[in-house]
Formats: sequence, C-alpha cells, structure tokens
Amino acid sequence: MLQAAPGFYLIEGPRNGQHPYAHFMFIDDRVPTLLDTGWGRESLRGLGNKKIDLIINSHFHLDHMGNNDAFPGARVWAHRLDAPALRSRQTFVEYYGLDFSRSWLDVSEITQSRVDRELEDRERICLGEVELQVIHTPGHSPGHCVFFCREESLVYGGDMDLSEIGPFYGSRVSNIDDWIASIHKVMALEPRIFISAHRGILDEDVRDCLHRYLDRIYEREARIIDGLQRPRTLSELTLLKPITGSFKEIGDLFYQIEMLSISHHLGRLLKSGQVTRDGPYYILS
Repeated sequence: MLQAAPGFYLIEGPRNGQHPYAHFMFIDDRVPTLLDTGWGRESLRGLGNKKIDLIINSHFHLDHMGNNDAFPGARVWAHRLDAPALRSRQTFVEYYGLDFSRSWLDVSEITQSRVDRELEDRERICLGEVELQVIHTPGHSPGHCVFFCREESLVYGGDMDLSEIGPFYGSRVSNIDDWIASIHKVMALEPRIFISAHRGILDEDVRDCLHRYLDRIYEREARIIDGLQRPRTLSELTLLKPITGSFKEIGDLFYQIEMLSISHHLGRLLKSGQVTRDGPYYILS
C-alpha cells in the first residue's frame, strides 16, 4: 500500500498493474472507500483486512470492477451510462463488441455487480475529511469517470491511465472524439498528483504526460492515413498494426481490439471528408 496523499493509498495490482490486472485506490476516511477493485483475488492482498463501506467504480471493465463481489457489505456506485454493463454479463459483452469465445477470457469469468447508486458528472462525494468530485470522462467507455480531490490537487484517473499503450478505444462503445474532449477536461483541472490504474502514482510532469497521451491519438491517425496511400480494406489496415504495433501477445483478442480501434478512426476520417469509401476499400480523398 503506497500513500499518494493524506488518506489516499494505492493498492498495487499483480504484474505491476499490467492488463489484465490494474492498480486501484483505498481512501482511509470515515467512509472507507475503494476507487475500483481490480481483478483476481491476489489483487486484494495489499489491502489487508481493511473494512470497506463504499466502492466507486470508474467504469465497467473487468480489471476495475472484477473484485466488487469480494465486499458484499459495501455499497457500489458507478456512472449511469456504465451501470448496465456492471449489472449484466450480456450487456458487458455487447458494450465491448468483441468475440470473447476467441480470446483469453471466457464469458463465464466476467463478473457481474449490483450498482446501488448511479453517478452524474460534477457531483460531490463527501467521505469525511476527503471530498471527491465526479468528473465524467467518456471515450474509453460511455460512463468512464475520473475522481478529483481539489484539496490535494489529485486525480484518480482509472483507465485514463497515461500509459504508453493508451488511450484505449478498442470497444464498440468507445469514442475517440469523446476521449479527446475528456483529456482536455482533465488538463483543465491542472492536477498535481495523478493516479493511473496501470502506471501508479504520477507526481511529476503530469501536464506533459496528459499532452503526450493526447498526441498519441493523432499519431495513430497519421499512421492510418499513411497506410491509405493506396486503397485498403479494414482487414488490410489492421495487419499494419497502426494502433498497438503488435497483437502477438494475446492473439485474436488483440487483433479484434486493433480492428475496432481503427474503425473508430476511420469513422472520424470519413466524417471529416479526409477519407472516402468504395465498397470495402477506404481511399484518401
């Protein structure tokens, strides 16, 4: 357990928080609270026997809510747009839009969670000494939120993780334009401390990290445009790997994520008129 600020403690996930694991946060206050719960019971070792009264999930993904069921006495809160996917395995799969039968994760392993309260943007949550503000940051998922403590100038970023492989928008309900707006929204908070679910505690050059994270979206789009120097299908573009650079590690799932991510970029490029479509082929205008 690593202290990020008074009352805020990082619970480190296995494999240094690399997917399918994640770091999450314990807030030690009158209302003992977890921001996310990780996945796999080994993720909970760093928490010890702490009593938890409240779980606030940043979004519906399994590496952030997979241990909700380990705290049956805790209330569970999440944004209203992601709550359906926490509650229902079927909705979870529909939101992702991936064929999990061809991946490392069996559908039966996807946990479900009740949601006792649905959150809205900008509402304030008082936990005792700590007050959090809900900042709705869609893009990764429709209801993704970060949580801002103004007193400590601290943001818990969930999967706005500032990692080298993000931003992630490889699901059916992801949206690149929303991602861009959300990153700008968090930049405007000017946080001094940023808690990344996959990198840990960042307390230096946070603004620069956010700018680099944003720029990666445009760098990927430039690689897609470069790949369209001749007409290509979505499958042909996917094999160029302009998003991840590789999908060998987890095979077909990474291929699906790459393809979905590219399709979101192509939607932007079609809308802006930079690209047209002729049957299965995408062509630079």
